[in-house]
Amino acid sequence: MYYFIPSWSGSGDRIWHRDIIPWYRSMQRLEFDDSIHQIRIFQSENLPVQLLLPAYMPHARYLLHRQDIFETDYYSVFDEIQGIQSKEMQVLQIKDLDWEPDCEFVYTPFLVMVRRQGQLYAHVEFGVEGFISFIKFFKDDQLEKFYIFDDRGFVSSITYYEEGQPLYQDYLQPDGDWRIREHLKPDDGRVEVNPAYLLDFDKLEYECMPDLILEKLGHYIERNAGADSRFVLAAHPLYTQAILRLLPKNVQIILSFFHERNHTVDWSALEADLQQADLVLTDRMDFKKAIQRYLPRQAQKVHYLSPFDTRLQLGKSQRRRESKIFYQINLEEGLNDYAIFKVLHYVAKHPDTELTIGVYNAWQEGIQKVETKVQEVIDEYLNRYEFVKNYRRSEQAENALLENQEQDLRFTIKNITDELSLIQELDDTRLIIDLSEQPNLYTQIAGISAGIPQINLVGSEYVTHLQNGYILDSISDLPTAADYYLEGLKNWNQALIYSIEKIHHNTGLELIGRWEQWLKEAENAK
Repeated sequence: MYYFIPSWSGSGDRIWHRDIIPWYRSMQRLEFDDSIHQIRIFQSENLPVQLLLPAYMPHARYLLHRQDIFETDYYSVFDEIQGIQSKEMQVLQIKDLDWEPDCEFVYTPFLVMVRRQGQLYAHVEFGVEGFISFIKFFKDDQLEKFYIFDDRGFVSSITYYEEGQPLYQDYLQPDGDWRIREHLKPDDGRVEVNPAYLLDFDKLEYECMPDLILEKLGHYIERNAGADSRFVLAAHPLYTQAILRLLPKNVQIILSFFHERNHTVDWSALEADLQQADLVLTDRMDFKKAIQRYLPRQAQKVHYLSPFDTRLQLGKSQRRRESKIFYQINLEEGLNDYAIFKVLHYVAKHPDTELTIGVYNAWQEGIQKVETKVQEVIDEYLNRYEFVKNYRRSEQAENALLENQEQDLRFTIKNITDELSLIQELDDTRLIIDLSEQPNLYTQIAGISAGIPQINLVGSEYVTHLQNGYILDSISDLPTAADYYLEGLKNWNQALIYSIEKIHHNTGLELIGRWEQWLKEAENAK
């Protein structure tokens, strides 16, 4: 049995408390990570897996459903803490809740505002799927209570406030009775257990919530782990060691390092983590090389492996008259003016091309930054007329100046907020350009799956020069690389054939085979 312990944590000091985000803010971050995709891979091969959820996640089932792993067997620490046995989802509507007779409901584009006797009484907020996510109750225009709803149709917890500051949070069982109370004052993080449920806990009081979480998770692992158990732990700099201490000595441990979670490295802490692991997976080749350099004794455990499997889903770019280019920008690396200019210049000089500039996980400020930079480059070095696909004169305009036209431009800027958005973009894409110092791994895998050649500055296991892509010596060579795949069909078709071969080498079954091989080698090395 493979047990997966993901890092689906929250922000701030309470990392074990997953952020409760209203629907209008939820699309700012991609949710997919290594754990999600690893579970998908194992499920696709009908291998037994179980998901262990240490974090407080009252909307866990919606997350699992969105990521197509809803059928995964899971154990939730907080389900045990709160005495929740059912996994059936139930949608609550506003009318299902008990409201005072004089409540007035005001429906806004974002939330439902409740007023009583002319005063603000509550804000009802909704999740992505439209269910009631949480309700804020107010008294004298100050926050008084904060109700978080479970996606199974009941109030999961209530946070109480005094003068706008949180006092404590009660975690409830489905019938509304509180089981534990977490104090929230800056100098008091105690967790009290309701004496009525003392038999379900080892202690009546805990110094902090992580102590209780680790107690429950440890007991579950002790009850269920056997000699053939394998634990896949999503490495997190703040709690990897704490969970490693819970795992028995006779099980195999796999650490998964995902770049989105591990930007910085504490080498002494990392060495301690690696010493306890049998296998270490990373999605960054530079991370593997760094370990080889700084921790050579642990380097044999570390393997570069994508957490994403390839799936044959070839695109339909050949059905378009225009050649669509997908140019990905990594905001973390900053904007490369010269790279942006070379891409835009190529599109300007080739009227049969269209450009989508894709940005991952960008806030509005990030999108605005890209838009401003693109506009600056066009205004300074290029001619905006060259990007107009077709335009018509505005009826109110008195002249035919370009600024008075409703323009249909040959480029667009899009924020990629989920996997589906990327897959849809690539469906009719002819060429992918990623000039980042570290090409985006998921885009590379999705590009291979769609059979699309890719232009990069850095070589990788997934893109081979003049086979399914073009590795540039310099950004100035971009036009040559683009022409190689867009001028005629021969090279593009060869890239398609090579991509199909790559797909077969990176299927779920192939990835699992590598896991098994590496674990066997680790066992033999002991």
